[in-house]
Amino acid sequence: MGWISGTYYWLTERLYNEFAWAYDPVSWLVSLGGWSTVRSWVGDYIAGRRILEIGFGTGELLIELAAEGYKIHGLELSPAMLRQTTRKLHKRRLHVPIIRGVSQQLPFRTGSFDTIITTYPAGFIFDPATWHEAARITFSPDQRSANSRGRFVILGIGASSSETSSWLQKKLFVFPLDRMVERCRQLAQDAGLELEVEFRDHKGLKFPILIAED
Repeated sequence: MGWISGTYYWLTERLYNEFAWAYDPVSWLVSLGGWSTVRSWVGDYIAGRRILEIGFGTGELLIELAAEGYKIHGLELSPAMLRQTTRKLHKRRLHVPIIRGVSQQLPFRTGSFDTIITTYPAGFIFDPATWHEAARITFSPDQRSANSRGRFVILGIGASSSETSSWLQKKLFVFPLDRMVERCRQLAQDAGLELEVEFRDHKGLKFPILIAED
């Protein structure tokens, strides 16, 4: 698993830093022109109204959810992404609290959010500290009823080709997705979370959606 997470980390780090300008077109490319469709799936898995997006990139999802009335915050490490998102928020006259920070040490109180979301996350998704922090800030014994569970939603750790995939898709999407999903399952378990995985199809590709709950 080490070389897989290492390669994934290296690729995503490039997109979040020196190639930040290419993030939107690359997202469009890897989703075969359907990034807006794939991104919109996240809304189907949100619980509650208090949302934190980790690694919000250029801010497209952050902006969409803010416009829908969610009480959303954003956390991002890359200064380049923060600048791009700030410009977009200013242009749309939206006020969304965005913070520079890391997922392994979230600057929020226990139980601050109902749902954490992250799409096409960088290598932080394979760090145990990220999962422990996610469990912490989405769970508060004093605030949560027996019927309400904190949630961590991850979309885009990869995609796999299907029977209907083109030759090019089968060459491009060669990451061992099952092993990446199982790594996340173990990390969730170690953090005291239960992980469910749902696959959704789009243009010949299968995208895993990971839903972890306390």
